[in-house]
Amino acid sequence: MVVAGLHDHWLNGIDTMQDPSGASKSASSKANSLWPRATSIIMSGGYEDDVDGTGEGGSGRTFTYTGQGGNNLTGDRRQIGGQKLVAGNLALFNSCESQSPVRVLRGMPDPRKRDLPSDKKNITRYTYEGLYTVGRAYERNGVSGWPVWKFDMIAVPGECREEGIEAENGGGGAAAGGGGG
Repeated sequence: MVVAGLHDHWLNGIDTMQDPSGASKSASSKANSLWPRATSIIMSGGYEDDVDGTGEGGSGRTFTYTGQGGNNLTGDRRQIGGQKLVAGNLALFNSCESQSPVRVLRGMPDPRKRDLPSDKKNITRYTYEGLYTVGRAYERNGVSGWPVWKFDMIAVPGECREEGIEAENGGGGAAAGGGGG
């Protein structure tokens, strides 16, 4: 994903960009204060609070993405701390306020790898799902009682694919990171 330029982080599930004009973060206008913004997210099912709209009764056109932070990185999906409105979470919040579209990529285990030794099963398949806007950004207590940031994602009409475009990653990659849908 990094090599292809779709997502610039190996671990974080939220990729961001700073104000391209280089304006100061202390600028007084609201437009200048809406930085950083999110450019892409990877849905990987990495958080216990994830809700994916592709499941039973879901259309795949909407989903709730769990923000980044406070997750146990051992792979058991448990939330062991609270999330804050900083970094990627702040970028998604600002994307909500500005209605800037965000690329959505979905990471999932590659079913062709199920018979490999456990140290080789981290190979993940990614699909490009399309452009989404953040319909709502809010904080609530999650399954484990910690505050988590949630982002209701809505497909941009005509910019979301029925079938995603697949790409493969040979190791861990960004799917291990932030949130997930």
